[in-house]
Amino acid sequence: MDFFTSEDLELLLQHADRNFKLNNKAHQRIEQELLSGPIAKTKFWAKLLGGTGFKVSMKYRAWRQAGTVTDTDGNRTMRRLFKPFTWASLFLPGQQQFGVFFTLGIDAASQTLMWKLDCLRQGVAALDTKLIVRFDDFMRTRGGIALPVMVPVAELPNWNWPRLAAATKSYLATNKTIYLDAIDYVWQGRNPLEDKLARICWNTSGWQVPSGPEGKSQDANSHERSDGPGFGAEEWLFNFSRLAGNYHYAFLQPLNNDAHEGKVYNIKLYSRNSDTQEYFYVGRIRNAEVLTDAMNQKIHTKYEAKGWYAEMADELCRATANPAAELFSPMFLHGPFNFRFRPEDVERPDTDSGVELIEEFSTWTNNHRYVLLADTSPEATYNPSWNPQPKIIPKVILKGGKQGKQPKSRTIQGGSIELKALHQQVQRNLCKVLKEQYPGELVVKEAAIQGTNTRIDVVRETPTGLVFYEVKVLHSIRACIREALGQLLEYACWSDPQLSQEWVIVSHHTVTQEAEEYLDRLQATFDLPISYMQVGLTTTKTPAATL
Repeated sequence: MDFFTSEDLELLLQHADRNFKLNNKAHQRIEQELLSGPIAKTKFWAKLLGGTGFKVSMKYRAWRQAGTVTDTDGNRTMRRLFKPFTWASLFLPGQQQFGVFFTLGIDAASQTLMWKLDCLRQGVAALDTKLIVRFDDFMRTRGGIALPVMVPVAELPNWNWPRLAAATKSYLATNKTIYLDAIDYVWQGRNPLEDKLARICWNTSGWQVPSGPEGKSQDANSHERSDGPGFGAEEWLFNFSRLAGNYHYAFLQPLNNDAHEGKVYNIKLYSRNSDTQEYFYVGRIRNAEVLTDAMNQKIHTKYEAKGWYAEMADELCRATANPAAELFSPMFLHGPFNFRFRPEDVERPDTDSGVELIEEFSTWTNNHRYVLLADTSPEATYNPSWNPQPKIIPKVILKGGKQGKQPKSRTIQGGSIELKALHQQVQRNLCKVLKEQYPGELVVKEAAIQGTNTRIDVVRETPTGLVFYEVKVLHSIRACIREALGQLLEYACWSDPQLSQEWVIVSHHTVTQEAEEYLDRLQATFDLPISYMQVGLTTTKTPAATL
């Protein structure tokens, strides 16, 4: 095979990005010139790299797709352009799906032979824009030694196949680790064939049982809408009361497709509260097994025999009065189950609500539908091995913050109901009282703990340290103490060093003798710096009794 010549590069440049029509004889002749000249030589170059451990991928054609065009009759046809390059891609076995690779060939625009580390930027299989941004960020911070190498057309007479092969092999060997690090950084430790992202319906009962219309999508095509089925089968997703052989059988709308049958995925879940227009991270299910027909029939028989379908139908009936809400709705391809998993393979956000607000959903995906996607969302726990970040030492941020929109009430452990409006009222009054009692000290509402999803109701900064205040407006002082005590212990002592040396439980209840004696025992027995403070619901007269 003759080596590259200036005529090869000029031929490519002459026709680069010009229209190519399959039935045009002139275009066919140009195509054959390109295939037998610069494209064939690029293919030969790639073959010379055998023994490096890399596989080669190359589309042996002279044109590329460039969208569609519409003729005068309104007919749309594919638009084809002559390529401005002759790239061949090189990747290690098992790494092609990541879309990061070495590439070599002619670049018409710069009139050079070029080899470099790059990612898939164009075409149907192009990487998501977020991943391309990550790749470019990686190359700026880590890929400095993997800079593109170019041989200008004027220097071609000084090169031959042995020299070109040796230079390219050296580049691959030198930058192999950089290539693997780039894959790791772009995908943040995930595999697009195994790690998936899926949307699930909204639920206000922790995805234990159907929760009714609150927050459900009212889109005309949604199965959640009130005038349709009115529920999503994911509403039982984390109800582990009906296990079969240590597995929980469940349903995901994005898996409602025969193409996934028998596959195993790690699925990251998110949901949307249509009432507040907010998105939330719900959790991750590892080793999720998509059911085969045989597996589905087996669990169907078991559920019928145990009466579990009847239980689910009853739970659905209690949540919605919609007559269209049928357990065996047509929205299910093969019934109300399409995958299974073990409860121990579930990860949930470490928050009081069990979900975590997604501040910028655009960093997760631009697809809002119920389809299974490769997980390109940010991975909070990712820490690149080549550039490990120091562990965040939790500390209290003494700056007021706010949480996402919250429900009007919430059910806490034990079934008690706490009303948001009353909680906020006591919280505001508490801040007012503290600012009056301690005029020289900083009082902060909704103070965040750095590195966590935790916010403390009120924090007061004293010359000797921080005082944490936890507000509760439950039905009794005992319930308030029970609920607040664990939270204060966690806020203050979960991290090392301890964040606060004084903790105060706050509610609108008058302290009882039993409560006073209980707190005294906690202080004496466990040396807990715990106290109680009563703050009234009104702003005109605010009792501030402190124990």
